[in-house]
Amino acid sequence: MGHEGLFRMTYYLHLLCRRDGTALKGLTFDKETKTYVSRAWDFQLDQAKKLLGGSIFLHEEKSKPSTIGGIVTDVFEVSLDENDPASKKDRIAFKFEPKLEMKGSKWRGDNHAMAWSGGIKLEDGKVD
Repeated sequence: MGHEGLFRMTYYLHLLCRRDGTALKGLTFDKETKTYVSRAWDFQLDQAKKLLGGSIFLHEEKSKPSTIGGIVTDVFEVSLDENDPASKKDRIAFKFEPKLEMKGSKWRGDNHAMAWSGGIKLEDGKVD
């Protein structure tokens, strides 16, 4: 008898992340840990931490499949440069392990014209 009937709650997030030249804006790769960091998103830290162990998807356009996706391994605060025009300087960064099978995913979540995020959504799944 395994884990039948047990549920784990994981969250997912789709984000609009446009290109800045050849790279996705705010996305860096750490060759040593083979992880990406996507920064500086406007979320509350306690909300963003729900994504630990969950899925993140970055899209250049909501109408296009995700350019990259992965499993969130860390969530931390970052600050925007004081010269940045955004009014809120305290932002969130997501560290994630890229997963090839998560590239090409369809946008899910909030989808109105001004949406830059699909929202942090709950995805229920049975534990294998």
